[in-house]
Amino acid sequence: MVRDELAAWLRLAMTPGVGRGSARKLLAAFGLPQRIFDESAEALAAVVHSPQVQALCIEPEGWSAQVETTWGWLQRQPSRRLVTQADPAYPPALLQTEDPPLMLYME
Repeated sequence: MVRDELAAWLRLAMTPGVGRGSARKLLAAFGLPQRIFDESAEALAAVVHSPQVQALCIEPEGWSAQVETTWGWLQRQPSRRLVTQADPAYPPALLQTEDPPLMLYME
């Protein structure tokens, strides 16, 4: 996973008011998180509610620090991975649950 991809997944996960259900709707509509943050407010509003659109348009508090921390964690051990719902390594059975996590931290 490259740093920009990591940053986009973390931003989606950390955006206040955007839970996993709304995140899944956004991913279904726009694809990867990087594309979600490239969309206009009008396009986002077609998928999620106005307060969520507003939250998606600004960086969440603590996001930059979380990117740095997570990136450092991944770089310290080659066996560490962040597996997202878009990754073929994401467990298919977990995707079939009612509310699967957006990401899995694996060591």
